[in-house]
Amino acid sequence: MLVGIVAGLGAIGFFLATQAAATFMMEGVVGYHPLPHPEGEVELTALGKFDTQFSPLKLLIVITVGGLLSGLLVYSIAPEAEGHGNDSVISAYHNRQGEIRLRVPIVKIIASALTLGSGGSGGREGPIAQIGAGFASLLSRLLNLRPMERRVLVAAGMAYLFGYYKPDSPGNIPNLLYIPSLRGTGLMIYLVAYLAVMTIALVTLLLRYRSGDE
Repeated sequence: MLVGIVAGLGAIGFFLATQAAATFMMEGVVGYHPLPHPEGEVELTALGKFDTQFSPLKLLIVITVGGLLSGLLVYSIAPEAEGHGNDSVISAYHNRQGEIRLRVPIVKIIASALTLGSGGSGGREGPIAQIGAGFASLLSRLLNLRPMERRVLVAAGMAYLFGYYKPDSPGNIPNLLYIPSLRGTGLMIYLVAYLAVMTIALVTLLLRYRSGDE
């Protein structure tokens, strides 16, 4: 549960950063106003409303600048944050005993927000998995856990946040991490992944009940 809270706070930061970048760059600079918004997502109104007229030239410039800034940030500070994120988590799990530097999830949040917010091609699932795994690795260091326990926690952080966007996927976390065995650590990760699914489902139902949704 603790790793879910820590990873969830990282996910909130990622969502807010992405929404803020999209609002400022796409609506404020380019003049592109995507409506309607995805179901279940709250529109970020803290930055106010923009009445900018749409400009194709500005769109090309914003996409180019956003991609350049994102690439420079990743390759100069945290090369592990390149790509969609899953490959880096797999490498950390198998080659570095689940050790992920703190800068990785932070850079991933900013770089992905720049990419998605500027209209670049990409999704949220990969970044959110690496963000969850990165903050779970931080938590394992703070708790002074053993390497095996750190690996389980990293898989749990990945499962919690990956399951938020794809509720049917956390059961496949061991497959995503290329863990072939259902014994020992592999079995524990399967159990943790399914516990993450149940926790996410319970929290979602409680939130819907409190908000009065049917």
